[in-house]
Amino acid sequence: MQHGMAEHCRQLIGAVCLGCAVLARIVAPSDFPTLGKAMWWSVQTVTTVGYGDITPSTTSGQIIASILMLVSVALVTLITASISASFVTRLQRRLGRGDPAVIEALDRVERRLAAIEAQLGRDGVSGPAAAAAPGTPRAGRAPPGGR
Repeated sequence: MQHGMAEHCRQLIGAVCLGCAVLARIVAPSDFPTLGKAMWWSVQTVTTVGYGDITPSTTSGQIIASILMLVSVALVTLITASISASFVTRLQRRLGRGDPAVIEALDRVERRLAAIEAQLGRDGVSGPAAAAAPGTPRAGRAPPGGR
């Protein structure tokens, strides 16, 4: 997963946890007597750990809990889909499959390379001089442009 996407996911999860903890504390203070306990419950719920040491018993607390659970499932689904899409995109780029423009470009490169190899073979150049980088003068030859 890309660094930026991971950071956005962490921020989103943190915001959901904090937002629901504050909302739970305000709406159901008997279920969540402190913000710390509300935050602890929120993190447990989002991470699907659910120790059960803090559970809402009032209707308003249970509504907040239900909303948080649904949002948490949606977040996990979103994060999983993003990670999967990232892997697929990276693999497609590396393999170059499925993109006709990439395949055509590779075919052109292969044709040019074959022509260069044929030219080098006709000139009788072999060894390290033949492996010189393009545009680099080979033994006994002037660089392109006659300099």
